[in-house]
Amino acid sequence: MKKLLLVCISFLLFHCTHSQQIKLDDHGVSVTLDDNWSYSKLSNDTYVLKYKCEQDAAFCKNIVIRVIKNTNKETLEQVAQTIVETLPSRYEAYKLVSVKGDTIEGKEYKVIDYIIKEKDIHLGNTTVVTRRNNDLILFHFAGLNQPKGNFLKERNSFFAFLAGVQIEHKNENVH
Repeated sequence: MKKLLLVCISFLLFHCTHSQQIKLDDHGVSVTLDDNWSYSKLSNDTYVLKYKCEQDAAFCKNIVIRVIKNTNKETLEQVAQTIVETLPSRYEAYKLVSVKGDTIEGKEYKVIDYIIKEKDIHLGNTTVVTRRNNDLILFHFAGLNQPKGNFLKERNSFFAFLAGVQIEHKNENVH
């Protein structure tokens, strides 16, 4: 009950400020951002949303969104396993917290939680993966885990953000 209440409050705080709807090119994915977030496009399939922190902040929470072709027709379980297997090569100090399935707004997701330490900064990370036809849509969220346990609050705001993500159904042409 407490978790539901926190998510509801986070959702209201996230969506009740001045916000803008951003469509990620022709990928059929739209996100809602309030004025505290900036948006940039890294490539044709990668987008970065960054919280506007104070200049002296050790780290600013961010969300990286990728929309990629699922050419190998991997299941969500297989994609989650691949992400978990790459953690040791990406981070020197990490701890896998959990990998589980979830449903958000009626859509099936895999949720991978892990913590890392980089340059004496403790971060919490959540990667959420879903499929749409032949596309994989990945949401990578990183936020401070200082003091220890702080990431849970940050993670609630991420799930409030995900509740507002719109993913259009796309018809795949079969040739």
